[in-house]
Amino acid sequence: MCIKDNEFQKKLIESVRKTYSSENENLINLSSLETFRSMGYPEDFLVNSKETIECSFPVVYPFEGIEVKGKNVIDLGCGAGLDSILALYLGAEKVFALDLSFSFLKKINDENVFKINGYMDSLPFNYPYFDIVLMNGSLNLIYDKMSLLEQINGIIKKEALLIVGDLFWCGSEKEREIYRDNIDAWCWCTGGCLTEDEILFITFKNGFNLVERKELEKIETFTRMRYIFKNE
Repeated sequence: MCIKDNEFQKKLIESVRKTYSSENENLINLSSLETFRSMGYPEDFLVNSKETIECSFPVVYPFEGIEVKGKNVIDLGCGAGLDSILALYLGAEKVFALDLSFSFLKKINDENVFKINGYMDSLPFNYPYFDIVLMNGSLNLIYDKMSLLEQINGIIKKEALLIVGDLFWCGSEKEREIYRDNIDAWCWCTGGCLTEDEILFITFKNGFNLVERKELEKIETFTRMRYIFKNE
């Protein structure tokens, strides 16, 4: 990685830290309870998660069709931990929640969630432990995605699942450059968008096979997607 890339990455990390903080008065969640219902989050779970919902920015309902019971799960870029708590609700054995924002982590009020304050570019594990890795609206906050996938590959068991929900680029390359040079766009998961070819390439290079591809919504030059990959 060149010096320019390193400088941009450092600036990005600091910007993400400032953006996703409960102390950021400009941080507005446009999602309502109905939004989470429409995504597929269980109604009885949502009723007991109102405070968490206010500080949650998921892109998809991650666990549709996924067996979570008895699994070890890590939620990367967990925010206020909505999906981490959901994994426990669905019967996960152990759940780890990692996020850069300490103020968001403090909002996770379930003592059974192991909270880790850190950034996804440096995972604090070095052995295969997890059955499910989740990134719901957080992959696009990472500058070096190939390096992240290499790290993930080192902390998962055989046949582990990687669940990715995010926005993916479907516009022209010229339009894309406008977003890629804008730190604020990166913080809102648009500057760091991958194309479908790119996400398939970096996952394949790290030993993952595509299990499911679900296109949920097109928003101008972005497509809201859920991908499920399996480590073979």
